[in-house]
Amino acid sequence: MSRPPLGPNVIAKYDRELRAVDGIGLADVEMDSVLTLVLGYVGGVARGAVEASQAERRTGKTDDEWWEANAPLLEKVFDAERYPTAARVGAAAGEALQAAYAPERAFKFGLERVLDGIKALIRARSAHLKEP
Repeated sequence: MSRPPLGPNVIAKYDRELRAVDGIGLADVEMDSVLTLVLGYVGGVARGAVEASQAERRTGKTDDEWWEANAPLLEKVFDAERYPTAARVGAAAGEALQAAYAPERAFKFGLERVLDGIKALIRARSAHLKEP
């Protein structure tokens, strides 16, 4: 939120979040940026989950049912020779996940990459501080 409702609970929440990254080797502005990054990622995934849930309630169809119903259309418009990379990767992902999309796996994978990036930042910061 660019303009959050200001009050003691919002400030308490921000302080609690900052304490989670305080003392790990980040500058103050980096601490704020790390929070923005992680909370933005989690918020985006949460919005996607809510939208998927709403779509299922609105249509009465699960994702699997939707994909099954739309498979004939996909077969008509998808040309594996024209889009060989999409054909290869889509088939591999579908086989591995046993679904067109695995939200829990996608969340975990993405969060791990975000945290890996933060870890790299902390290591770089630490190495920079140790240089003579």
